[in-house]
Amino acid sequence: MLKLIATVPTAGLPLGAFAAIPASFAAVPSVPSGGFAAELEQALFQLAEIFLWPVTLAVILALAYALVSVGGAAADWNHRRRSPSGHSRLLSADPDAPVEALELAILKDLEGLRLCSRLSPMLGLIATMIPLGPALVGVAGGESTDAVAALAPAFATVILALVAASISFAVHTLRRRWLLEELHALVSQQGRVS
Repeated sequence: MLKLIATVPTAGLPLGAFAAIPASFAAVPSVPSGGFAAELEQALFQLAEIFLWPVTLAVILALAYALVSVGGAAADWNHRRRSPSGHSRLLSADPDAPVEALELAILKDLEGLRLCSRLSPMLGLIATMIPLGPALVGVAGGESTDAVAALAPAFATVILALVAASISFAVHTLRRRWLLEELHALVSQQGRVS
């Protein structure tokens, strides 16, 4: 027996492709016994469906952040190249600060990239899994064409999430190396011990 669930309103949202999931896909097989187990299953599915748009939006924001970070890395490279000290803006701001304070500044500066590179794949997986359940129900019901159409935006979302993670990871690795090299050179020049 199938119970239909309420769908999340998608009017006015830019990614209307998820709205193309047929109503028959918004059905979840219920537990034969009915009662509490069936209601719990239904509630969990509806709760998961609520997260589709926020997760999709988070993936888009992560991709935008990753692309902006490429520009930031290019600007940092340009500043390092033109700076007489060869240091980034981060380490040039207060070169006499204690080493621990400079290390903390480096960690804070790179934290966004680190989080983006690690969270984006998880968000992409969530955005894929949410429509996968109803699509599998549709396939079992003989609606394979509609299932493929419903999953296309989900797979596009996971691809964008992986692109965001890849860009963020590459920029994080590059900027981390630059900043640690600069910190090492700064500490060596000033004869400080960490």
